[in-house]
Amino acid sequence: MKKINKKLSKAKTGAIVGAVTLLMAVSGLTGYKLVEVEDSKSGDFDCSCGDLAVVERVVDGDTLLMESGDRVRLIGVDAPDRGECYFEESFKALQKLVEGKEVRLEKDVSGVDQYGRLLRHVFLDSGEAKKDGLIVSNYLVERGLVEAVNSAPDLRYRRMMVGLQQEAVRKDLGIWKNCEEKKKKAESQWQVNVEPESEDCIIKGNVSQHEAGMIYMVPGCDNYLTTKIDPSRGEKYFCTEKEAQEAGFRKAENCP
Repeated sequence: MKKINKKLSKAKTGAIVGAVTLLMAVSGLTGYKLVEVEDSKSGDFDCSCGDLAVVERVVDGDTLLMESGDRVRLIGVDAPDRGECYFEESFKALQKLVEGKEVRLEKDVSGVDQYGRLLRHVFLDSGEAKKDGLIVSNYLVERGLVEAVNSAPDLRYRRMMVGLQQEAVRKDLGIWKNCEEKKKKAESQWQVNVEPESEDCIIKGNVSQHEAGMIYMVPGCDNYLTTKIDPSRGEKYFCTEKEAQEAGFRKAENCP
């Protein structure tokens, strides 16, 4: 049976994420040591929300089996499948990090995927009341153990994850160094200021490092002409406003 934390906080997640992202950009968070792993920028986060549960075993690099019998799919990441490049490294890293431990499961929007797995942001508590937890997905992305993917509408921590992946690619870590398919993807898609592939798809999806967040701009918006598109930050071109909105972007306020 799932344990419920009776002291759940209803802090405004958006404000917290913005503050954390700003701190990461300005001061370069050093994180803290947890379960004998290196300091991590994916730590230093106050997660006092969601259900507590114990991980019975790790199924693969992005899926957990809980003692309750539930299967949990980590939101926003895609790990190598069995038999693929870097499967063992991804699997063993997650196993070492969470197997047999109590974690906190936070629901975003969707709740359950098509296979009946719970879609959750997973946090590993520090074990101390005044110490923050570690976002498991971000930890894996930061080390190049998994790929960050657009999981709209579940985008609560997408901004941080995109930044960590950009750093992993630039540092040539994990899958970005050892897996040929990922290396080619990084070389072909993760280039600063890419041009639109079609003249019909020129809506710019921009990921702001400030409070604006994930916004899109159509021709005529202020700053449209000077805004660059960098796929390594999760930015891209869209053909329609609906497509941009479904990907989690909102229209910039400075648009007509």
